[in-house]
Amino acid sequence: GEPSRFEDVTIPGGIGARIFFPKAGTAVRGALLHFHGGGYVIGTAFGQNDERLQRHAENCGLAVVSIEYRLAPEHRFPAALDDCLAAAEWLPTDLGRAATRVARDSPLLLVGESAGANLAAA
Repeated sequence: GEPSRFEDVTIPGGIGARIFFPKAGTAVRGALLHFHGGGYVIGTAFGQNDERLQRHAENCGLAVVSIEYRLAPEHRFPAALDDCLAAAEWLPTDLGRAATRVARDSPLLLVGESAGANLAAA
């Protein structure tokens, strides 16, 4: 198949992120902000869910942004929540929309699995 289409970026606050894009020539219809699972102590935005997140980008026409939030026990609560909140606040800004190639009136979605779902719901 076609090679993965993603960019690794650092958003304000020094937070790492991987942004997946739809196939070339496909309009970006919105953005999906993703928080990985791992019980707050394991997991990464860089490689753990790449294949699935790339499929979401391609099948839904979305820019999918996976966040590398800080993990426990090295970083105590609320470090992970703070990183995810910072990402959610960055995404709708002009810088966030430019990085994701998302138009101002396009939808922005938050998702995660396991601990990431808890962070998305918070």
